[in-house]
Amino acid sequence: MSSHRRNKRSRRAAGNRPIEQTLIANVDLAALVFSIRQPDLHFEMLDRFLAISELEGISPLICLNKIDLAEEATYRSTVSLYERIGYRTLPISAICGVGVESVR
Repeated sequence: MSSHRRNKRSRRAAGNRPIEQTLIANVDLAALVFSIRQPDLHFEMLDRFLAISELEGISPLICLNKIDLAEEATYRSTVSLYERIGYRTLPISAICGVGVESVR
């Protein structure tokens, strides 16, 4: 069995010794779950996570939660924005059950 990792996220372990601590490895998909409302979508944070996913070779899926709290035009324009540049999106509402089965 090969110990080669396709991708990983790591950090320096606690303490004085310079030891790398691997947090996750061999990730195929990153489900980035962000609320569209309450709290409002934090575009800068989402974009940072997308950049990290791209850098690490991990396919991102943008999950926009709480769509039941937003105007349909609002969440659809956000979905359209990210889909136009090539990202997969999944609108979700746990309250209404929209997209929940797709997450499972």
